[in-house]
Amino acid sequence: MQPIVTLTLPLDDARELYRALILRYFVEDTLRRERGLEPISLPVLAERIEKTLGLSQDQIQNETKRVEDELWQQAWLSFTDEWAWHRAKQDILKELAPADHARFTPEELEKLTEHRYESKLEHYLKEVELPGHESGGTCEWPASSNASSKNLKNKGLKKPSRNA
Repeated sequence: MQPIVTLTLPLDDARELYRALILRYFVEDTLRRERGLEPISLPVLAERIEKTLGLSQDQIQNETKRVEDELWQQAWLSFTDEWAWHRAKQDILKELAPADHARFTPEELEKLTEHRYESKLEHYLKEVELPGHESGGTCEWPASSNASSKNLKNKGLKKPSRNA
């Protein structure tokens, strides 16, 4: 039998723990699906915290959507940063003649790329900008995604549809 632990937390810490469990659930579920594995269920601990906090279905849905939006925003920021770096390096290599490539050490090419990245970041980001970004649009699950939809439906939730 597992030992029982009693934990006393301030309300804000309990909510943060709940958010962390939802975040972990979405990340793990997505990675499993990408690997062709079965989806996972929402952790039992998350459900216990929902009950302890007395969260309504609307509160659960709002928190779930908030976590999903934050994950999409992080993924988008990571993608756009990598895109900008790739484009900066691509431009540097294009400007240099192939014979010049050997003239520079990898560290020098990296510094040239970094300088280009910093000076043209906004230009590169505009190449992949999403519609609605400038008006504060949010990142939502693509309509074709069914990540964790089964588990959310079991809790009376559904993934937000993509409007943008």
